[in-house]
Amino acid sequence: MSKHHITTLCALVALSLMPHPAWAQEQKETTPTEEAPQLKGEALAEHIFAKHNLGTTEGCLKFDEKKLLARKALWKDAIWELSTQDPDYLHAWLVGQQEPPKTAIQEAISQRDCMFGQLVADAALPDNDLILNYGDKYRQSKHTMEKVAKKYEKSSQFRKEVAHMFSQSHYRDAAGQAYIWYRKFYFKHPRSFNLVSNQAAEKCGFTPGVSWKPKNTRHQRCWNDHLTKDERQREILTASSAPGISRHHWGTEFDLYGLNPRRFMEERELHDEYVWMSQNALTHGFFQPFTGPEMLGEHTYIEERWHWSYYPVAQALVSYIEEHPERYESALDALWEHFDTRWRGKKQTFSHFSYVKAHWKDYVFHTARLKLALMPSWISPSSILRIAVIT
Repeated sequence: MSKHHITTLCALVALSLMPHPAWAQEQKETTPTEEAPQLKGEALAEHIFAKHNLGTTEGCLKFDEKKLLARKALWKDAIWELSTQDPDYLHAWLVGQQEPPKTAIQEAISQRDCMFGQLVADAALPDNDLILNYGDKYRQSKHTMEKVAKKYEKSSQFRKEVAHMFSQSHYRDAAGQAYIWYRKFYFKHPRSFNLVSNQAAEKCGFTPGVSWKPKNTRHQRCWNDHLTKDERQREILTASSAPGISRHHWGTEFDLYGLNPRRFMEERELHDEYVWMSQNALTHGFFQPFTGPEMLGEHTYIEERWHWSYYPVAQALVSYIEEHPERYESALDALWEHFDTRWRGKKQTFSHFSYVKAHWKDYVFHTARLKLALMPSWISPSSILRIAVIT
């Protein structure tokens, strides 16, 4: 993943969705708001969000169980209203054809920056063992933590620099995700990527767990001659999402601190950041959605200790998809058909997304549920048991 946003590489065709009969009935029964019946797209979304008192909060939101679920409920109600008045806009947002509404993306970024502020301040406390990695310019010492915290408090420009340093990736549209998918599918990625699965290693005589190397001739033969197209897709999906089902389309996801899994391990340079996030991120509304196949099941991504999701908006969107999977699937099919048409030769009929089509629900819904270890210490254990089953 790139540290900078991948710019849109191609113009995507507009989706044309046929409404589900029940959905059509709901739309007939729902009339546009009298105040602004002419609004569409983002203007309508912002109007609806304002009506639900979203986007009006100043300063940092601090969450306990009740406030976290209440914030998600606000977003869920607003998203449902948007779906009844401009479903095409909502679905384009979900699959990455439309940039997220400003209110949604700004709330996520604001909460991220509030979280960074607490992280920097905590690292400066004399009785706290937390040592942050600010890059090569700064020594990893307690004196440096105190010095950086003072500068962070005084300088808005330095706060932006720290946010840029900590944030590896944020929003990515469908075209950007498709570019990553295409290069991996055709084994043209410029660098090593993902890890060879046990199934592929057995099939090609490799050691499991090594990275795929597009410049290695043995890896080229394995990928191009021995793996089926579905197997290639499955290899990609261990660590990269397909266009349309990436949570990065929503503006709620952040890759933080680094992208190398080894750097987050115990006694490595980003372990302190990960421990702090595990204990404090949810207070600001963030949780780690991808905790690995051992915890989440077969069809999911590797553990991503760098990937943090803004729960109130992201899980409100997931709730909508869970309740109306056929609408989301229709938008996905149109998107994938668009890319297949662009990428296939005139006589080819295969799909670059056949495996994804069969398993998209697993990759969208198999995410971590809130756990006791992720909740603030001041929330009672009895409350945790109630919230742990809610996504």
